[in-house]
Amino acid sequence: MVVRVEFDGRTLSVPVRWVRGRSISVVMTASGPELRTPRRVSTSRLEDIVRATAPKLITQIESWSAVSTDFYWRGELHGLILRPDLSTPRWHEAHLLSPNVEAALRFLRRSASERLISLTWHWADIMGEAHPWVGTGDFRSRWGSCTSRTRRIRLNWRLGMTPDAVADAIIIHELAHLKHANHSARFWEHVRSFDPDPEKSNRWLREFGPAVMGWPRPAASAFLA
Repeated sequence: MVVRVEFDGRTLSVPVRWVRGRSISVVMTASGPELRTPRRVSTSRLEDIVRATAPKLITQIESWSAVSTDFYWRGELHGLILRPDLSTPRWHEAHLLSPNVEAALRFLRRSASERLISLTWHWADIMGEAHPWVGTGDFRSRWGSCTSRTRRIRLNWRLGMTPDAVADAIIIHELAHLKHANHSARFWEHVRSFDPDPEKSNRWLREFGPAVMGWPRPAASAFLA
């Protein structure tokens, strides 16, 4: 659902996210503006709330959209340079040259997926596990999952944008679920035998994860016309 209001001759479009509780708020996230509200709130009330925050929100959208196209790759910031004359993306020092954003995303996803699958098998060998089935996806709220019964692990390809140690930590975490399908004391003991400080990676994800999940940012025109 998207709430649209007219303000000062412009159309402001804000995606809705359903939440528990009673509070309603309009916030800027790594992916743009978001109206967080419980269900069963009338559309007219939501429109009034967006309209009341419109002056501040428009300024935030315009400022947010002006941020550069820098992105993380293996934990380091790189720049994306659009080169319509190129047929395929390629690296040039600390920059990725690409004909368009979509091609850059496909290139990064393919590169990350290949490395993450190889890393998972590498860690499976270290942890004494037979190679599980491994796949990647573009998830917006999780970094990985494991179905121990079928020995299937799915990883967020955006782990390729995080530092190697963070990707290792998530992979170790999911592989540990092959032995312990919960978060018991025994599970964490098993994890820490290969990753002594998993909280270190969690801190990086809390600080930089939203930027990784939200890249690339949509243009301001996605919310403001």
